[in-house]
Amino acid sequence: MTRIGSRSTGRPTLNEVARLAAVSPITASRALRGIATVAPELVEKVRAAALSLG
Repeated sequence: MTRIGSRSTGRPTLNEVARLAAVSPITASRALRGIATVAPELVEKVRAAALSLG
């Protein structure tokens, strides 16, 4: 998968994680920061997306 807008460090951006998890960037941010108001299913989707992107 070609990543668009990736950092020069090779780490995925929040937008890439959100796009892959099919959530908004703010939801992805909240999920990764452990905000309790994010549904557990979404947290899992976001974490899985982040892991798959590296």
